[in-house]
Amino acid sequence: MGVYYSRQDSSLDTLNLDSTIQYLQFQSSAEYILTDKTTGYVGAGLGASHTSGEWTKSHTGFAASIFGGMEYHLTKNFSFNGQIRWQGTVVSSDSVSICTLPTDDQSCFIGFKTKWMNQFQTQVGLTMRF
Repeated sequence: MGVYYSRQDSSLDTLNLDSTIQYLQFQSSAEYILTDKTTGYVGAGLGASHTSGEWTKSHTGFAASIFGGMEYHLTKNFSFNGQIRWQGTVVSSDSVSICTLPTDDQSCFIGFKTKWMNQFQTQVGLTMRF
């Protein structure tokens, strides 16, 4: 059992557009012993995501994740880990943003054509157990 928080900042330099998506999820995983120093795990999480940007309205919605990874145990309390994760956020299939930028003759049109916004990520890090 655990809590997962992630913040991802994105920028489109040519149009000077910035956006942020934050995830907060409660998650659980099952661990599998592979060797005396290596374990694998798979899990799932449920929670919410919040998307914001200067060019569009903020949106908070339901989010889910499925993840898996491996840990190599350096000591009893510290491990090196690697993980792959799918993040899904519910968005309306009719979500559309139209924006006018501060410079002349530039505008943008952004729309979602799906009910889910999908993201995939990989992570490496250290795990501390106490």
